Amino acid sequence: MLNDSVERLQEHPQEALEHAREHGLHWAPYAIFVMLPGFAAIMLLAYRNRRMTYGEHFVFSLHLHAFWFLAGLLLIVVPDAVSGVLQLAVMLYGGWAMHETYGGRWWTTVLPKLFVIVLHSILLAVAMTVLGIALLAAS
Repeated sequence: MLNDSVERLQEHPQEALEHAREHGLHWAPYAIFVMLPGFAAIMLLAYRNRRMTYGEHFVFSLHLHAFWFLAGLLLIVVPDAVSGVLQLAVMLYGGWAMHETYGGRWWTTVLPKLFVIVLHSILLAVAMTVLGIALLAAS
């Protein structure tokens, strides 16, 4: 089945990539939802000195991801002229939420936030790659 997908990718690369992209966009929210425990673990690592339980980090993760999903829905319906401002607001809100939840000075929020962004991006890239390979094999 994977060989068929590779042949299709070689014969009609644009069609195969568009098909995989459409399916990837469909399944991405599910992949992100499944990654919530991993995001909470990343928060636990970034703020291990805060003496918070994993459950508290998980609740924060639910809150932040709910906001991101809502912002994603808004990005679909707002005009392109507003989308840049909304994307900036999403990034700023993430930092503000971390600062409000975990405390500390503003400049000390930057390093853990960068750690969380980098590690979460790596995990998301791995999850989306696995999902893409699975979708390519299934199609």
